[in-house]
Amino acid sequence: MSDLSNEENETCTEETSTMVAIFNMYGEIEELRLKGEKYGIDGPYVHIPITKLEGIHLNEIPDDVGIYPVEKVIQNEFGKEIQPLDFPIPLIDDVTIFNSHAYIHMHGYTKYWNGILGLSYYMDLLIESLRRLEKKNPEISIEDFENQEDVHFFLTFSVGLSSSLSIYEAVDKIREIFHLLNSSLEEVVNSLRVFVENRYVDFEQKIQEKLVEALTITDSNEKGKALEELLVLIFSTLDGFIPSHRIRTETEEIDISVRNESKDSFWSKFTPFILIECKNWSTNCGKNEFVIFQNKLTNRFGLSRLGFLVSLNGFRNTVTKEMLRGSKTEFLIVPVDGNRLKELIKSKERSDLLKSFVSESAFT
Repeated sequence: MSDLSNEENETCTEETSTMVAIFNMYGEIEELRLKGEKYGIDGPYVHIPITKLEGIHLNEIPDDVGIYPVEKVIQNEFGKEIQPLDFPIPLIDDVTIFNSHAYIHMHGYTKYWNGILGLSYYMDLLIESLRRLEKKNPEISIEDFENQEDVHFFLTFSVGLSSSLSIYEAVDKIREIFHLLNSSLEEVVNSLRVFVENRYVDFEQKIQEKLVEALTITDSNEKGKALEELLVLIFSTLDGFIPSHRIRTETEEIDISVRNESKDSFWSKFTPFILIECKNWSTNCGKNEFVIFQNKLTNRFGLSRLGFLVSLNGFRNTVTKEMLRGSKTEFLIVPVDGNRLKELIKSKERSDLLKSFVSESAFT
């Protein structure tokens, strides 16, 4: 590290170099001089208009000095206004060039993010893209990454640079890296799209197969199991719903419990757990099954107030009467017969259709 704290050293160095750093006794940079002009220090780096850096090479940058090239530095009554360089990627906080590498800092706040994807999702994609790029390009290295989903993110990565490059060439090299990062981001998105599409097709195929099983199997236990597995598959396709199959307590058995983590404003108003009772009988379902299911809801410490009673062969009129009798309680049971179930399976908007079932039952 240079120590040019007196006039003699400053003069001597200026004669042999176009860029001079002035350090204090603690080794901190106080000032940078370039081609006769003085630049103040903003934290660890110096803002310098790109036009002032023409002809300057990285090997002329003193050790421990970071140059932050910008389009303009405008001094106004409120202080300095920085107009950054334009780079082909959002959320760049700053690009700082040293004599052998550059640091790229990215920073964003959730409340200011205007992208179609949430900021957290975008950052997950970006960091995966950068990791792929890091494996292919040894000059790229992720230095720091912090993602507080509901607040902000912070990402720093470095790019190795040849000291023989001019600063203009270094900026072009960094732009190339950003273009590579955008291409890598497209690859990640495309690979995820294929994964999601395949997963969707696979789920839909399994749903159709399981429906056939539920309708054709003759063994009563296997018929019931097939219907339960069918409902698990259907609810697994709904965002924020996490179904668990066959839960046994000391006093009762619950066919399906669905953990409700939906961000949808309709579903998020309901309790954390939704219960599903499945009846794949040769006869229809009556009020006794309705009452037993209602008791299962009441036994959940107030954490389950919505349930779906699924009966492939429909319901007796006594179920409607029991629904009216229980309409003053805080519990809602939604009956789903075979026709409704098939309608749900065919629908491309299952969540919306399920909402209509709930709404209809609430106003029975």
